[in-house]
Formats: sequence, C-alpha cells, structure tokens
Amino acid sequence: MRCFVAMTSSRRIDQHGTPKAPRIVLGEISTQEIRRD
Repeated sequence: MRCFVAMTSSRRIDQHGTPKAPRIVLGEISTQEIRRD
C-alpha cells in the first residue's frame, strides 16, 4: 500500500513537471503512513 500510494503521488506530481517535489512528498506520505500504523 505504501509503495502504491507513493508511486501514484509521484505520477501526479510528475505530470505537473516538478522533479524535486516527488521526493519531498514521498517523505511526507511515508511519515503519515507510518504514524497511522
């Protein structure tokens, strides 16, 4: 689930054309997912 969500977010951001954003968002999503668990 985490990887799937991360990949989906990367694709959405990639469409916008921001290469640096995905890495930051991936980190935020990973932190949120871990906190939920």
